[in-house]
Amino acid sequence: MYEVHARKFEDRVALYCNDKGQPIGPKKARNELTRFLGTIAHDYNWAPLSYTNWQKFLDKDKIWEYVNSYDWVMETLNVSWRGFKCRLKRDHYYPYDTYEKRLNSRLDNVSEDHFKLLLKYWASTPAKKTSLQNAKNRQQQDNMHTCGPMAFSMISDEMF
Repeated sequence: MYEVHARKFEDRVALYCNDKGQPIGPKKARNELTRFLGTIAHDYNWAPLSYTNWQKFLDKDKIWEYVNSYDWVMETLNVSWRGFKCRLKRDHYYPYDTYEKRLNSRLDNVSEDHFKLLLKYWASTPAKKTSLQNAKNRQQQDNMHTCGPMAFSMISDEMF
């Protein structure tokens, strides 16, 4: 994604949006933007993992100035940031039974300080209680999302 981060302002690619401000095309530019937002959400310098909730995240204005786009951008960043934390927990917390093993499994692109805070949070009683409740809620869902990686805005646009 270096080519996107290094792109000059005047070289930005135009995106077409639906009436909700969600990008619908061209597909290559939309996919590029989504991956670009993912790189921001996965970078602890932009989106620290030390926060437990996106709504409590304080530096959204800094990201907004960098991205300078539409309302759905923050929603996309929220989903990507939460998904990244979820995969971190799945791959680097659950498989290990001790704090030391978990800490040693940290990804290189995750700050050690942030990862320590995250491990401490995941080990806390309130976080375990929330995780258990969320797992129960997920088990009760009847209709799973089955559209694949295509955004609903694109599916809706193609239908009309």
